[in-house]
Amino acid sequence: MNPLVDVLPDQVPNTARLPSPVSRRAPMIATVFVIVLAAVSWSYRWGGPIDLRYDAGVYYVLGTSLATNGEYRILAEPGAPEGIQYPPGLPALVALHQWALGTTDPVVVGPWLKRTYALLFVVFAVALLRLSCAYLGTGWGTVASVLCLVQLNTVYFSNLLFTELPYTLVSVGLALTLANQWMNARWWRREPAGFALVAAGFLLRTAGLALMAAWVAEALWRRQWRL
Repeated sequence: MNPLVDVLPDQVPNTARLPSPVSRRAPMIATVFVIVLAAVSWSYRWGGPIDLRYDAGVYYVLGTSLATNGEYRILAEPGAPEGIQYPPGLPALVALHQWALGTTDPVVVGPWLKRTYALLFVVFAVALLRLSCAYLGTGWGTVASVLCLVQLNTVYFSNLLFTELPYTLVSVGLALTLANQWMNARWWRREPAGFALVAAGFLLRTAGLALMAAWVAEALWRRQWRL
């Protein structure tokens, strides 16, 4: 028996199976990177109020109606018609800002809404990275997240008082909830979180019905007929 060659398997050092320090830190490095990228994308557009052009102005006026008289009406239109076309989720967010600041002046409320959207954008960046890495791995997941974050429409719509950013965040959050093993381990974690995200999506856009259908279809796919 050659002691230099014939070594028993249980005597072989197991160092080859240990991940390198870089690979262990890769998820943290990727998270920090996308947070910095999201912050940098907001650095040049941080000042001033949020963009209230197009339908954003309608959302703001509906929020003003909720904050001032508790009604859901488009005050800028003749006769102040009810805003039956727009779900109340985003106007309610506007109303909360107006109640907290004690004014409906867009010059005062607009900058705070912009800061809220900047925070939502950072949370979206981290959630997107988690979802991408869950299916593509850390490397390609980071690449996919960066491509999404720097895409023109992503930056443009995150600067408008539209439902695109919060609705996308809710959608990614639902996908993460359905894919997360820790959430799936207990129904009392998974189902309430899924219901809250689906409800939030429907309050933001009627397309939230698609999230509800996906939530139900995923449960049927797993053959989960009850809680």
